[in-house]
Amino acid sequence: MAAADLGAELLCSICRDIYTDPVTLNCGHNYCQICIQNLLFTQDRSGVYTCPECRTQFAIRPRVEKKNTNLCNITEQYRARLQIEEEMGKCPLHHQLLEYYCFEDVARICAACCASAQHRGHQLRPLSEAAEEIRQDSRNLLEQLVSEDKIDSKIQGLQEHMQEIKEKSATIKKSVTILFQDIESRLTALRRRVLKEISNQEQQASLLTSGMIEQLKVMKDDLHCKIICVEDLSNMTDDLTVLRTELPDLSCPNIEDFHNPAIDEDLITKTLNTGLADISIVG
Repeated sequence: MAAADLGAELLCSICRDIYTDPVTLNCGHNYCQICIQNLLFTQDRSGVYTCPECRTQFAIRPRVEKKNTNLCNITEQYRARLQIEEEMGKCPLHHQLLEYYCFEDVARICAACCASAQHRGHQLRPLSEAAEEIRQDSRNLLEQLVSEDKIDSKIQGLQEHMQEIKEKSATIKKSVTILFQDIESRLTALRRRVLKEISNQEQQASLLTSGMIEQLKVMKDDLHCKIICVEDLSNMTDDLTVLRTELPDLSCPNIEDFHNPAIDEDLITKTLNTGLADISIVG
């Protein structure tokens, strides 16, 4: 069998390349193990398994774990032969010099390959022209690439910018710290002033309350004396004595006039609000 014919017989109809780990279905057709496994995986959804070449339908999912040993040996020998032919600069299928390059298949080919259906419509060039075209493409790509000096310059610029960010951050942190220290100092002074105002009002209210208590105690003692005097007078049996006895002054201060002293919360709130207004949040 000619090399070209043998190569065609060793092509997987799924991937169109030489068999890799070939397996054989019950219908007798061969495929790369990974190719047929992937195909059967897609057929799992429908539950209908068919050979992609002859369309034979299988009742159950075909087993493809066992490789075709003989076909494996043949493909390995053929691959080795292809490698030797390629190293010699000859086409392993047609034994002609590899004088052309196929850009689609990224491979060197001979004149006979150029006329084959496998490379029909492909971009083909003589080897020297293809190599020069690839070199020119590489030069064009190199011109588009940013130079290392520009990258180093950009890195340096970013590093300097990072340092500026750190310095600016440190300055802002220092300013904020000073601002809050000033606010805390003013708040402390305000707290002391408000607490002092509360204490002063507490003291004044306590003094007023204590004074009222003492006045009420004196009133109570005076009232007690008047009550005793009136009771004694009412119990006298001698008319002459009653007439001669002077009645005590029965007038008494109105206890409703004694109001409970209170702390002026409005004054405290006003003092607090005035102090807060004096504290400037923006330095």
